[in-house]
Amino acid sequence: MKELWKEYRKIIWKRKWMLAILSFVIVVSVVGDIFIYRYYKDLANIFAEDFTENLYSSAFVALFFISIIYALQFVFWRIFDWFMIPFQVGGMRDLSLRTFDVLKKQKYIFFQNEFSGTLLKKGHKFIYNFESITDWFFFNGLTNFLAIFTGFIVFYLEDAYLATVFLCWAIVYLLFSGGAFFWKIKFDKQVTQFDSKVGGLYTDTFSNIFTVKTSGIEEYEKKTIHQGLNYWYDKMKISWLLSSVIMAIQSILMVAIEIFFIYHLIEKWSLGNFEIGEFILFQTVLLFIFNKIWEFGRSLRNLFVAIADSSEMAEIIKKADIEKDAITAKHYKIKKGAIDFRNISFGYNSKDYLFQDFNLHIQSGESIALVGHSGSGKTTLTNLLFRFFEPQKGGIYFDDILSTDFTYSSLRSQISLVPQMPEMFHRTLRENITLGKEVSDEKIWQALKKSQGYNFVKNLENGLDTLIGERGVKLSGGEKQRIALTRAFIDESQIVILDEATSALDSITESELQKGIFTLISDKTAIVIAHRLSTIMKMDRIIVMEGGKIIEEGTHTQLISQEGKYAQMWKHQRGGFLVD
Repeated sequence: MKELWKEYRKIIWKRKWMLAILSFVIVVSVVGDIFIYRYYKDLANIFAEDFTENLYSSAFVALFFISIIYALQFVFWRIFDWFMIPFQVGGMRDLSLRTFDVLKKQKYIFFQNEFSGTLLKKGHKFIYNFESITDWFFFNGLTNFLAIFTGFIVFYLEDAYLATVFLCWAIVYLLFSGGAFFWKIKFDKQVTQFDSKVGGLYTDTFSNIFTVKTSGIEEYEKKTIHQGLNYWYDKMKISWLLSSVIMAIQSILMVAIEIFFIYHLIEKWSLGNFEIGEFILFQTVLLFIFNKIWEFGRSLRNLFVAIADSSEMAEIIKKADIEKDAITAKHYKIKKGAIDFRNISFGYNSKDYLFQDFNLHIQSGESIALVGHSGSGKTTLTNLLFRFFEPQKGGIYFDDILSTDFTYSSLRSQISLVPQMPEMFHRTLRENITLGKEVSDEKIWQALKKSQGYNFVKNLENGLDTLIGERGVKLSGGEKQRIALTRAFIDESQIVILDEATSALDSITESELQKGIFTLISDKTAIVIAHRLSTIMKMDRIIVMEGGKIIEEGTHTQLISQEGKYAQMWKHQRGGFLVD
C-alpha cells in the first residue's frame, strides 16, 4: 500500500494547485449545504406563527440567503467540474505512461513468468482506480469530515449537549467503519489476485485459440476457467458477506443516534424549551449527515477494494530488479562488429552454471554457426548478447567495449535478430518493417527485394498499408520470415543473429530465403543457429557446442574430415535436420 500512495502522491503533487481549488470548492459546498438549514429553521418558526408584516419581511430575508447559497453552489460546482476533469484524466494519462515505462523496464524473464492478460488487467486497475480513489477523497473522505465538523458546529450553536453526543457517536462510527474495512482488505486482495488470474487465463486461451480449436480442447479450457472462477467466487462471497455484516452494524449505530435525538427533543418539548424550527434543523442536518455517512461506509468498501486492486501493479513498480542503465553507460556505436565472450560464467540459477570460463572470439565480418543439441547453450548465448540476462562472471565485448557500458537501447538497436518465429504487431506491413524508424518507401521496397519479399507485398491489395492481424495471423511463416529479414536490411546493423530462421519452412521457401540471408550477412558479423546443417555449410566457422562448452570448431570441410561430433551429426541428420 505504501508504494501505491507514493505513486499516486507524485501524480497529485504535480496538480497540487488543482487539488487546492477542488478542496476549497468542497469546503464551500458542504458548509453551504448544512448552514442553509438554519434558514429553513427560521422559515419553519415563521410559518408556525400568525402572519405579521415583520415575519413576512423576515421570511423573504431567509429566502434571499437561501437563493444566494444555491446560486453560489451552482457556480462553485461548475468550477469543480472544470478542474476535476483535467485533474483525474490527466492523472490517469500520467499513470498509463508510468505503467508502460515500468513494465518495459522489467527483465525478459519477468515476461516469461507472467500472463500478458494478467499484466494488462493489473495495469488497467492501477490506472483507473486513481479516479475511484480521488473521487472517494473529495466526495466521501473530505465531504464527510466537513459534514460532521460543520454539523457539530450547527448543533453546538443550538444545543451543546446534543452536539457533544453527536460528535462522540461520529467518532465511534468512523473508527469502526475504517477499522473494519481496513481489516477486510486482506480478503479484498485475495479477490483481486484471483480476478487477475482469471483474466490471464482468458487471455491465454484466446491468444492460443488456433491450438484450442484444432486440438478439440474447448471443454478442457472451459473447465480450467471454471475452476479459476470458483476460487474467485469463494473469495468474493466471503468479502461481500463481511461487507454486509459491517454495513448492518453501521445501520444499527445510525438508528441508535436517530432515536436518541428524537428522545432528547421530546424531553425538551415536554419542558417547554422547544421550537418547531429546531426539530426541523436537527432532523434535516442529521438526515443529511446520515446520507453522507452511509455513503461513506459503503464507499469504504469500494475504497479498500480499489486499493487492493491497484496494489498489484504497485508491487511490480516496487521491484528493484529491473533493467537499468549504469550511470556511466553511453550510446556507443558498433563500427566493426567484433564480439568477444571473455571468461563467461553463467547459469539460470546460482547453483548450476551452464557456462564456466567460456571464451569465444568472433572477428569483424566473420560469419559463424552455432551447432549442438538442445540445451547446449546456443540460444543462451544470444540472450546474453542482448543482455536479457547478465553473466555472473566475465564480460561480453563489442569492438572491445564492455556490453554493460552500452545503454540497453543502444546495444540492442545495433544487433539485428531474425528469429525462428518472428513477432508481428497488429499494424500495417510498413509499421511492422520500420518499427518506428523514419524510412522512405523507396528504401523499404529495396529492402523487400533483397529479402525476397517484394513480390508477395506488391501483390497485396493495400501493399505496405495492409493490416496483418494480431501476431501477423494473416501472413504465412515464409512471409513473416521475409518481413523479419527486411527489418534486418533496414537496420543496417553490423551484427546479425539468425536463430533457427528457416527451420519452420519448407525446402523451396528456405532456398528462396537463403538468397536473402546470404545477401544480408555478406558484409556483417553473423551468428547463425540452425538445426539444418545444410544451411550452415558456407559459414566461415562452425562452433560445435555441448553442455555449455565448445567441443569442436572449424569449417564444414575441416569438421567432416576430423570425424568427430559434427561429422557424426552430419551423418545422422534426417531431411536436413539435426536429430537429437
